[in-house]
Amino acid sequence: MAAIVPTEPGTPTRKSATEDSITIEWTAPTDDGGTDITDYHVWWDNGTGGSFVFLDTSMNLLEYYEAGPLDTGKTYRFKVYAENFINLGTESGIGSIIAATVPDPPVPAPTRVSSTKTSITISWTAPYNGGSPILGYKIFMNGGGISSTYTDVTNSGTLDNTLRTFTSATTLTTGLDYKFKVLAYNAVEDGNASTASDPIYSAIVPTAPQAVQKQTSTETSVTVEWTAPADIGGSPLTEYVVYSNGGGTSTTFSEVGRTDDLVLSF
Repeated sequence: MAAIVPTEPGTPTRKSATEDSITIEWTAPTDDGGTDITDYHVWWDNGTGGSFVFLDTSMNLLEYYEAGPLDTGKTYRFKVYAENFINLGTESGIGSIIAATVPDPPVPAPTRVSSTKTSITISWTAPYNGGSPILGYKIFMNGGGISSTYTDVTNSGTLDNTLRTFTSATTLTTGLDYKFKVLAYNAVEDGNASTASDPIYSAIVPTAPQAVQKQTSTETSVTVEWTAPADIGGSPLTEYVVYSNGGGTSTTFSEVGRTDDLVLSF
């Protein structure tokens, strides 16, 4: 049976890329035409979006090719022909690939903006985009407390890609702490996630302590007492901070002590 030209190779795809280079790869034709493939011919549009021109020959039957230096963020189109001892075969499909990498992880880790007893709002800083505009972010949250399992919660809350904030669904357990991770993605694919946030509580600040009054006093000291707030905010109280105006008619108050009790002497 007489030999014929090869069938088309697989459509070129991105093997790797940097901001100024692209490495493409493809699969061999399903039919070499009955004689050995000698090399592959790589064509591209040089990032113009127009006609294809010959770029290079991939020798030694390597089914990949690196092109560069390229313009960061530009899309390049590639197609490949296999050649055997007869001639060039059929062209492959066209692969469109961006000269860019994935975005960096956001740094620093996400931080708390605000919280309620059943939801948390976080924010983060935009990372380097890898050479291609960031298209959005994905948010991951642990199960609360010491849980090390993170779940994609992007679609269960309210995400603002422009302001880079996320508010969780109002289904969190009051008083439990949660951790968050964020990743950015561009036209290449998802970047790596940030490190985890510090624990953030689904809680609010306590209301004011009540019935603040003098318990005892001497010529040089005062002991004050109070009762606990009507609402501790959903998270256990850690301490009370006591302020005094220093006496007289002064309207300036400064801190005079801290305690985990309901009484303080100063």
